[in-house]
Order: sequence, then C-alpha cells, then structure tokens
Amino acid sequence: MKRLLAIFIMICLLAGCGSEYDAYVPTGDGFLGNDGNSSQIQTNSNLRLPYDQNSPLHPYAATDLNNRSLLSLVYQGLFAIDDDFEITPMLCRSYSISTDMREWRFYLDDATFSDGQQITVADAVASLNAANEEGFYAGRFQWVQSITAGDDNSVVFSLKTPMNNLPLLLDVPIIKASELETAVPLGTGPYIIEETPTGKQLRRQAAW
Repeated sequence: MKRLLAIFIMICLLAGCGSEYDAYVPTGDGFLGNDGNSSQIQTNSNLRLPYDQNSPLHPYAATDLNNRSLLSLVYQGLFAIDDDFEITPMLCRSYSISTDMREWRFYLDDATFSDGQQITVADAVASLNAANEEGFYAGRFQWVQSITAGDDNSVVFSLKTPMNNLPLLLDVPIIKASELETAVPLGTGPYIIEETPTGKQLRRQAAW
C-alpha cells in the first residue's frame, strides 16, 4: 500500500495532478514553475522536479506548492488523507479511543527513518508538538489539550472536546526528535533529499 501511494504521488507530480501550475515543459528543460525561476531537483533517473530554493524545505515551514509536493516523497505522517478525505494508515499500525472520545492512543508501525534508525514514540510526540507550535500546521490542533507519550508505548492525544475524526488531522510529517531544527530533517518516506556538487538531488531509499 505504501509503495502504491508513493507511485501514485509521483504520477500526480509528473502529470500536474491537482496543481494550478503549467508544470510540464516538453523541451528537455524539465519542470518549471509559473515564474520560470524555480530551481530543480534531479532524481537518479534524470527526472526533474521543481522547487523554490528561496523557500524552506523543512516539512513544517514549507508553504511553496512545489516544495510541499516534493516533500510528500520524503516524509510520512501517522495517516495519509486522499481527495475523498479517507484515511490510510502510514506510520500508525493501530489506535484506540476512549468511550468519551477525548483520549486517543496511536501505536506506531515498525518503520525506520532514512538512516535506518527506528522511529520512536518520542520522535512522533516531538514532531507533532513542534508542528503544532508554528509553521504550516500551526493551529491545526486547536482542540488538542496535550500530545504525550503513553505508558503503553503509544502517542496519546488528550482533547478538550470529544472528536470522532482526529486521524484526519494526522497527516503531519514525522521527523527525528533530534532534527527538529535541521533545515532538511530526515524522514521515513521513499526518498531523501541530499546535496551534490551540482545541487540538490532525490535519492531513492532502497529499503523502503
């Protein structure tokens, strides 16, 4: 399922799916934004994807449409949300809800970051709290009282009011707790952004 999702995202990027950009330039010059000034990230298969080099590539700070499309290949959340607002579990293997729907517990799947290190509840808690404090996702969890680590190795959401659709908010990218301030932190997705002598490049994660 995760591999199919990544393939679907790539197809959408190449086809301009859901975008207001006239992205494709069939001249061999790759993909350009509307202003024609976007830089390009080259994959190992010589495909080129646009990004704004003057805008952040951090998943919580990025607001540029091209950059956010690119980051969808690098980062994953507890869930993914499709165009019909249906959820697909990504980094979450299961969850439970209290009878009053004010406490949710999410249990992580067996997943790793691109450096091979296991994703932990501490990583998820730190990521979600950081994402909620500022940037692209700020204010998303206005009805959340706290996000903490549970004694059963779960991510615990305590809510101010009952909610029956909390997973719809949890497509927030999970990154390493130690890299919250890193410009381009490691993710759990199928690609990693790396620097090369000629610029930034997407490298496929063989173990994903």
